[in-house]
Amino acid sequence: MAESLHVNTVPVMASPGMPHEKTAEYLRRHVGFRMRGEFYFHGVRAEKSGILKDVGDGHFILHDTAAGHMVLCDINTLGFVSFF
Repeated sequence: MAESLHVNTVPVMASPGMPHEKTAEYLRRHVGFRMRGEFYFHGVRAEKSGILKDVGDGHFILHDTAAGHMVLCDINTLGFVSFF
């Protein structure tokens, strides 16, 4: 029997009452986890995944293990995040 993979998807899009600092705090608690982020910018959706390496005030860094490089991501355009 195949093992099930637990995925925790959380909406993190900032609302007027939730500045991106709260999102950064949430992400900092998950440094080292594999994650997938969905980004929305001017009506365009993009997805990035990898291991969360670091979190700054308005950005975070993912290690894209498939491509073998680091990706700098913008917290302000992050809509949803899934941790594996």
